[in-house]
Amino acid sequence: MPRTTSKTSAADSKLMIGSDGKTLLIYGVIGDWWEGNDALTLAQEIDALIDANDELNVRIHSPGGYIMEGLVVYNRLKYAEKPVNIHIDGMAASMASVIAMAGGNGGKISMPENAWLMIHKPINGVFGNADDMRKMADTLDGFETDISNIYMQRFTGSREELAEMLTQETWINAQDALAYGLIDEIVEPVKAAASLALNLSDFENAPKAAIQLFGESTASTAKSMQGVTTMPNKAEEQAKNPAANGGADPINTAQNEPQSRKPAEPRESAAADKSDVTEAVNTALAARAQLNADIRALAQKVRLSDAETNAIVDKNLGSMELAREAILEVVADRDSKAQPSNFVTVNHDTSMLREDITKGLMAKAGLMDHKEGNDFTQMSLVEIARFCLQNAGVSVGGMNNNAIATKAMHTTSDFPNILADVANKSLRAGYDAYPRTFLPFSRRVSANDFKPINRAQLGEAPALEKVNENGEFKHGTMGDGKERYNLETYGKIISLTRKTIINDDLDAFTRVPQSFGDAAADLENSVVWGLIINNVKMSDNKALFHADHKNLGTGGVPSETTLSEARKMMRVQKALNGTRNLNLRAQYALVPAALETTFQKLLSAIMANDTDNVNVFTNSMELIVEPLLDYADPKAWYVAAAPNRIDTIEYAYLTGEEGVYIETQNGFEVDGVQIKAVLDFGAGVIDYRGLLKNAGQ
Repeated sequence: MPRTTSKTSAADSKLMIGSDGKTLLIYGVIGDWWEGNDALTLAQEIDALIDANDELNVRIHSPGGYIMEGLVVYNRLKYAEKPVNIHIDGMAASMASVIAMAGGNGGKISMPENAWLMIHKPINGVFGNADDMRKMADTLDGFETDISNIYMQRFTGSREELAEMLTQETWINAQDALAYGLIDEIVEPVKAAASLALNLSDFENAPKAAIQLFGESTASTAKSMQGVTTMPNKAEEQAKNPAANGGADPINTAQNEPQSRKPAEPRESAAADKSDVTEAVNTALAARAQLNADIRALAQKVRLSDAETNAIVDKNLGSMELAREAILEVVADRDSKAQPSNFVTVNHDTSMLREDITKGLMAKAGLMDHKEGNDFTQMSLVEIARFCLQNAGVSVGGMNNNAIATKAMHTTSDFPNILADVANKSLRAGYDAYPRTFLPFSRRVSANDFKPINRAQLGEAPALEKVNENGEFKHGTMGDGKERYNLETYGKIISLTRKTIINDDLDAFTRVPQSFGDAAADLENSVVWGLIINNVKMSDNKALFHADHKNLGTGGVPSETTLSEARKMMRVQKALNGTRNLNLRAQYALVPAALETTFQKLLSAIMANDTDNVNVFTNSMELIVEPLLDYADPKAWYVAAAPNRIDTIEYAYLTGEEGVYIETQNGFEVDGVQIKAVLDFGAGVIDYRGLLKNAGQ
């Protein structure tokens, strides 16, 4: 709905919606929250107008403002997907000229003959040491690139010519703006432009014509305000000393009125004169008290300190407009002393942008909490593609969705990388969610290449011997055995095509990669459990579970008897040299789903009332249930030692690529981007003594 506002003078800048319900007025400083010119308020108004109308009309009269706020407004207008007509009523200077460039998509940018555009380099104050200033210089350089890219979408000259114009603070009239391609048409001049007062004192090269058009009215307005401000002081002085000004009424002195004013009518009595003066003083004092209260309320809203607030009040600025400017200066100075500054980088901080877009798409796809989302959550893939092209300095004027999708897939924009990021996060989400049940009893390592991995079984360490009287230490030897395995590469290609983007098919690079990640984790699980299920041969040419290895128990259902035997057999395992007990604890019970309930009862914490029937296995082992064991033999069960006590099963990834990962390239076989999901993985049994099997019954 249109926002209603009280009627104000043009100097008292207000954001308003026109009576036609589809015109947005941006008058005043961009970023002034008091007047509704901040990014949040403007964005909300723009969204409401876009939803309610087939086109959006924007009228601008502004000296500029904050870059961060202006970029938000520009992007909202630029990507409205409806015609946007921009009309420069009087002036579009600095950041306001950037916002003016958002017109198009079937709309026009128009400018009266007596209006002005002004472009210049970004400006910001900085407080700190030399490093702080260098950082700020880098930030401003980045912003200059941003706004140059926006101007260059329309500017008919060279980038070098534009850079020189930015350096010189160039004021551009309507005829030159049309010649440069910055506007589409010149319209009838604004006859009341002189009433659109703006403060031009901050600009170095403002032309005389602009000063005459806007500056004089500003000066007269300020003079009028100054008269009101000083009036109470003069009146108070006159009340105390009537002779100080010849007994004249302070409101009607020549200093406060034009010379052509007629002489004041004579007063009937001194009492009446004194009454008028007293009334004027009381009125002025009440106005000042109300103004000071309003200033303090605004200062508290933006968290100014008492000292900062008092300093502004003590200036006796005389109007809320001047007070707001003073408060804005304090806020800007305060923020510039903190790092980062008021400004937010755009295309020169690609990592942050990519992260924000990725979060938005993940939230939109339901793979992340919507609270973690952002504005990009509401954008389609084509809109994001357009945004990325724009951010890379690519002109998208006149492009349809097909052209945008094609261009985004085959340029240096971040769009393909963002899709790859989303696909990768989706892939990892599926990979991490899958229950890889082998992890607790296995050990992870990294491999530098795909050559066979040779692992030595650590034998028994030599016993320590007493040192003789000569202090001689004797040498010992370590027994060892060797086992071997190697990495294998597994993969699948995902194609993200132009149709995927146009159809806004999120599943293509969220759900599909997620299922690939799930499959990769399942593959790892199958490889490791396959070693146990298939009873692989060891380096001694004997099966993993073999009577000679003393890790094959007497077949039987899980019970106190069979589980006690398994624990004992593992406890008395000998080291490789056969002279030292390893005293391994059976820490994990590896069982099929068919035996899950049986083992839960066996390992539960419930004890019988009879102390002779205490459950000796209470909390003594960790239960691991793996359905793959059911497909092999639902009666067989296993126990395993902890991997920090003995090497049992070892699994490896290629160094630097732990788990499933992706590789991308622009496709020639497909019209889009190819994303390859890759898993370099291998596993092998290192030492049979940490595993034991019971065939069941």
